[in-house]
Amino acid sequence: MNEIILEYDDYSSPEQFRRDVTERLPVFEEVPIYDSNGNLLKNHKGIVCRKLDDNNIIPVSKGYKLIQHKEIVEPLFKNLVEMKYPIEKMRLTTTYNQSSMFIDILSSLTEKVNDQEIIKSGIRITNSTIGKMKVMGLPYVLRVLCSNGMVHQSMVFQNKFRHYGNYDLKSRFKDMISAVVEFFPSIIKNYDTWVNTDIIINPYVLNELEKIIPKKYIPFTDGDSINCWDFFNHMTKLNTHDEKRGFQTKHIFHNKIERAMKILGGKFVIPNSPDRPYNNIRSESHRPIDTFFTK
Repeated sequence: MNEIILEYDDYSSPEQFRRDVTERLPVFEEVPIYDSNGNLLKNHKGIVCRKLDDNNIIPVSKGYKLIQHKEIVEPLFKNLVEMKYPIEKMRLTTTYNQSSMFIDILSSLTEKVNDQEIIKSGIRITNSTIGKMKVMGLPYVLRVLCSNGMVHQSMVFQNKFRHYGNYDLKSRFKDMISAVVEFFPSIIKNYDTWVNTDIIINPYVLNELEKIIPKKYIPFTDGDSINCWDFFNHMTKLNTHDEKRGFQTKHIFHNKIERAMKILGGKFVIPNSPDRPYNNIRSESHRPIDTFFTK
């Protein structure tokens, strides 16, 4: 069953988008919680949104730091304006109870792969107010495959952290935006490599793929010769158009796609050297990934 998603219109003006997001997103509160005997749970607290449902209190640990969606929006858009990031479209998506938020920012930076497929860069920001998801900054390059909205996101790296401790969000988002611009040409070169990479399927490859991907997603058998770029296209199409997959399911499917491409030899080539600032923003995870979403 697909997850219910609230999706708002696209915007080309960062300031208009910021105002609308701030007005529409609800505020969550921290409240004390008690056991069935009325005793205060000293090591826990509750998160509730009075505007949506007074009775839906989500328990979290005492050390959990509530980060409001609006706290993410303000530093993000200050950076976008100050750095004059070239924005083409922006989208806000939330889960049905608005506790999880996804902001997609598609830039106007454009390149071509294989002399025909359009590649654009973008950023995805995620947050959850009830501990379901970490704060994540996901720079990516987006591959537009067909006119009906099928797209593919290849993440440059993940900059994510849990809701514990203090973080300079503005500084983190600034590094992330810079990474999108700098790494974009390298991702294009990597895709060009996939276009020219053919492999022969053997029993080991099939066995490894079947551990992480449904068999219906594997279009070849032992002895077949396949192209890495063609398989990439195949996986993108299936995930994007699978009606059984909700927005968040498609979002997290990136890990399986990444692992599958590594098995086939289609590894990302990300520039990395001591003089690059992105070596210092790994937080809990810093690795290339793939994910998908539908317009």
